[in-house]
Amino acid sequence: MVNFSLETLRRQYLSLYPIYLIELPLSNSLIHLDSQAYLIDKLLGERCQPEDEYRKKFWRKIVDCLEVGLRELDSNDDELEIDERFYDLLTELMVSSFSNQAGPSTAPKTSYRTFIYDIPSHHPANQNQNVNELMSNSSEEQNYNISKEGKITLLEEQIAIQGGTTGLRTWTAALHLSHHLIHDFDKSLLQNTQNGIVELGAGTGFLSILVSQLGIDVISTDLGIETESHEAIEQEEEEEEEEEEEENGESRTPLSRLTFNVNMNRISSRQNIQVRALDWTDAFLPLEQRPKIWKELNEQKRTIIAADVIYDPDLIQPLVTAISVLLGQAENDLQAIISATVRNQETFDMFLDSCNQHDLKVDFIQVPPMDITSPTFWDSALDKGTEVKLMRITRVS
Repeated sequence: MVNFSLETLRRQYLSLYPIYLIELPLSNSLIHLDSQAYLIDKLLGERCQPEDEYRKKFWRKIVDCLEVGLRELDSNDDELEIDERFYDLLTELMVSSFSNQAGPSTAPKTSYRTFIYDIPSHHPANQNQNVNELMSNSSEEQNYNISKEGKITLLEEQIAIQGGTTGLRTWTAALHLSHHLIHDFDKSLLQNTQNGIVELGAGTGFLSILVSQLGIDVISTDLGIETESHEAIEQEEEEEEEEEEEENGESRTPLSRLTFNVNMNRISSRQNIQVRALDWTDAFLPLEQRPKIWKELNEQKRTIIAADVIYDPDLIQPLVTAISVLLGQAENDLQAIISATVRNQETFDMFLDSCNQHDLKVDFIQVPPMDITSPTFWDSALDKGTEVKLMRITRVS
């Protein structure tokens, strides 16, 4: 059975949990050969690693702990030593850090961030054959008995705001909503999803990818210009310049990064998830003047989801208008599930007032808070202490 503290450490490390908040296993436990093997296999062995500065601080902390453990045991066992691979990695990271100081870059740090989560055995997703193909299954052939788990790897910016958008990193509201989709599914958070869901302001794609891994058809949307396959109008020379950036995830436009992350997590042809451009301000136009995606969504009648989209007063009216248009008339029996971090009460109240003006009913969903000692997803702590509200929005009858 995997040591719980080691598995927690794995999930914290891969999700870029703040170094100062990480509590390592006891040093005299971490020094054991099987613990070191776990670190090498499950942390160093992960293909998509955190950015170098984070890794340097993390592995420096690990090596210090291992050295303390070796001194504490004071063992005569010649086989008990610190694996040289930890020292090699740390040396490599320190040399790399020194080299980068010679020519500092003004660009924000970009890093892979991996969220690993478990789906309860009683969750309906476990009965879905498509979902089973997307999950990592435990078996006696594996070195470690890890229960069935899902994995979402994203390329994110490690700053709060980039180019006026918060859409290039995963925020607390998305993690909370995803937690409740997994553990409080009996609250009908995603009822009437036979036609699938559409996510507004998908950002990094975390929530859309999670829902698709739960076996639900998803259209993931954000601001940007689509490829020619969706009849976008782009200059040919601009496409050629951006093509290479989008392939390696360097592009920092919301739709490009969303597309990159979705493709990186598309591990099965059965995982039905599309990325589409959707500008909320188009909702003010007559239907015949809107881009094609609006007509498609009007016909498909999808459940709406969104997380952390209530932060800019200037976007409140376009957002609520878009939700109103997509919900259509009351007889559609559609709903929008919104997860919001309340950073500014005035902005949040503006959203509620706008919903009322559009004949939209807002019901707050009462669910237990996520366990902070053993959460489904380890957060970055940027929104630590802020309130997250879950809302169900429907058309007033």
